[in-house]
Amino acid sequence: MRVRLPMPGFAVPALILLLAAGCAERPAAREAFRVGVATFSHETCTFCPGETGIAEWEYYGPPLEGDEVLRADSYIRGFVDRAREYGGVELVGVSSPRDAKGGSSGSWITREAFDKYADGIAEGLRMAAPLDGVYLSLHGAMAVTGVPKPEAELARRVRRAVGDVPIVVTLDLHANEDHELAEAADAVLIIKYYPHYDTYEQGE
Repeated sequence: MRVRLPMPGFAVPALILLLAAGCAERPAAREAFRVGVATFSHETCTFCPGETGIAEWEYYGPPLEGDEVLRADSYIRGFVDRAREYGGVELVGVSSPRDAKGGSSGSWITREAFDKYADGIAEGLRMAAPLDGVYLSLHGAMAVTGVPKPEAELARRVRRAVGDVPIVVTLDLHANEDHELAEAADAVLIIKYYPHYDTYEQGE
């Protein structure tokens, strides 16, 4: 089942809809749905000099862990707040890189850095099992040396790690994605406005 909703405010409802539709069956012994949460976001400037490697990704500190991830950005904060309003949802923050030095003026991400964080997210989600769903806060305009569609590749690695559970992705307005991400995830949601004042609402 694939869901594509362009309007803000649908990440949590989309995940619940997918769960209810039977994309994943929760064991009766568990009272709450367990949802893994991660972020790996970068708007790459492919015309800028240099590269964005591990040193740039960890310039502001090591990857976020646990509850730190649940406060990582406004998309995630919206998702967390709405999930807690619904109740019956346990959120599990999975090791995720902080913002890279340089932000959107950062150049191509190295393959080494991408593999480290993408594999780290996938492994973190695998270790967090059992999970009933996954929420990924991404950008959609990441460029990685040797990886044509980084966000789609990340979603595929996550899929291999978690199996047949719903994966919901939120993206920035400037995302440059196609069918590959839509095929790897179950729901792909995009903000509508610039300035991006609807990021929190999109997370909801």
